[in-house]
Amino acid sequence: MVSRYPQIPSSDIFSSYVTGTPSADRFVSKVLTNIRDVKRFVNFFSLSIRLVASEVIFSQYFYISLLRFKFQSLINSIRENKQKYINEVLNPFQHQTINDGALADAFKEFNVSESDQLIIKEILSEVYKTPSKAPDRRSI
Repeated sequence: MVSRYPQIPSSDIFSSYVTGTPSADRFVSKVLTNIRDVKRFVNFFSLSIRLVASEVIFSQYFYISLLRFKFQSLINSIRENKQKYINEVLNPFQHQTINDGALADAFKEFNVSESDQLIIKEILSEVYKTPSKAPDRRSI
């Protein structure tokens, strides 16, 4: 039987929902590699987003949650030592950037594989990209 509906992977649908734009799956399938991880992440994320939904930008919180789910010790270190890892850029948008040198040191400290390093860098660059317009004043 031929389906009347387009066959779109669920990860593409979810990514599109998170970013608000049609997009190929860039991060979800790289971090959540099996059904057990998906179930655990959904439980983890659904509980935490309820607490902060009105205070954060959903897509940024989702990406950081993906990292926190898989790389908890690394993300905890970044959160506890924010000044070491996050640079404040004084421009009209008060933007923040990642300190690449400190991040490389953290990768060594936590023995992060090269493939995981690429994923982490991609996600962080998405979260900390320079906004094209005045940013939403909510924060991750």
